[in-house]
Amino acid sequence: MTRWSLKFKVGIYAAILTMAALVAGAAVMMVTLYFHQISELDEDLHGDARELVWDLKNFRDAPKDPRQPLSERFIPVDIRDHYLVIAGPEGQILYQSANLKGDLLELETGASRTIDVSGRAARVGAWQVDPYVVRIGANLNVIERFQKDLGIGFITALPAVGLVVFFGGLWLGRRAVSPVAKLSAAAERISASNPHERLPAPSARDEIAKLTEVLNRSFDRLQMSYEIATRFSADASHQLKTPVAILRAGLDHLSRDTELSEAQAEEVSLLRQQTRRLTSLIEDLLLLAQADAGRMFLEKEDLDLKVLI
Repeated sequence: MTRWSLKFKVGIYAAILTMAALVAGAAVMMVTLYFHQISELDEDLHGDARELVWDLKNFRDAPKDPRQPLSERFIPVDIRDHYLVIAGPEGQILYQSANLKGDLLELETGASRTIDVSGRAARVGAWQVDPYVVRIGANLNVIERFQKDLGIGFITALPAVGLVVFFGGLWLGRRAVSPVAKLSAAAERISASNPHERLPAPSARDEIAKLTEVLNRSFDRLQMSYEIATRFSADASHQLKTPVAILRAGLDHLSRDTELSEAQAEEVSLLRQQTRRLTSLIEDLLLLAQADAGRMFLEKEDLDLKVLI
C-alpha cells in the first residue's frame, strides 16, 4: 500500500468507509424495521383479540355463558390461520386452534413475546378482553422473509456501490492531487541556473496555498544563502590570487639564488610545489564560483575520436 498513489488510496479508503457505513446503516435499519414490524404486529394481534370478543358477544348463535366451549365456526375467518387460545373467566380453555398441535401458549396477560411454536418463530400476545382471556399469535414468516430479502438486496448492492464510490474517490483524489502535481512540476524548474523561479500561488486560499507560501519563503532563503556562498567563493578566490601570486614570484626568485645550501634549495622547491597546488586550487574554486553564478558557458567543437584511440 505504501507504493500506491494518493488518488488510488483516496478511492480505496472512500470505498471502504462507505461500505462500512452502509453495512452499519443497513444493520441499524433492519433492526429498527424489525422491531417496528413486531410492534405493528402486536397492535394487529391486540385488535384481532378485541374484534374476536366483540364478535363472540354479538354473534347470533354464540353461547351466552362465557364458560361454555367454543367451536371454530365462532372464529372469524381472517384469523383462523393464527395461533389462538381462548380461556374463560376461571382460566378454563374454551377454544384452541388446531394448528397448535399440542403446543401451549403459556403467556401472562398483557404481555407479548416471540416464542417457538411447532418449530417456527411466532409472535404471541395475551390480552384480557372481558369476559375472556385471548392468547393469539401469528408466525413471523412474512417479517423474516422481508428481512431476508432486504439483507440480500443490501448485499447485492454493496459491490456496485463500492465500485461507484471507488471511481468517485479516484476522480476526487485526482482533483485533490492536481495542485500538488503542478507544484511538483514548478519545483522541478527551480535550479541553480534558474534560482528566481517560484511556485505559482493557487487562487483558492486553502492548505495548498499555505504550503505554496511556505515553500516559496524557503526557496527565498535558500536563494539568499546560495548567493552569499557564491559571492564568498568568488571573492575569496580573487582575494587569494594576488598574495599567492606574490608568494610564488618570491619563491621563484629565491630558487634562482646560487648561495642557497642544498637543504635550503630543497625546501624552496617544496614550497614552490605547494604554491602551485594552492594556485590550482584557487583557480578551480574561481571556476566553480563562475559556474554556480551561471557565467560559464560551454564551447562545443568537433573532435576526431581516432585521436583518442
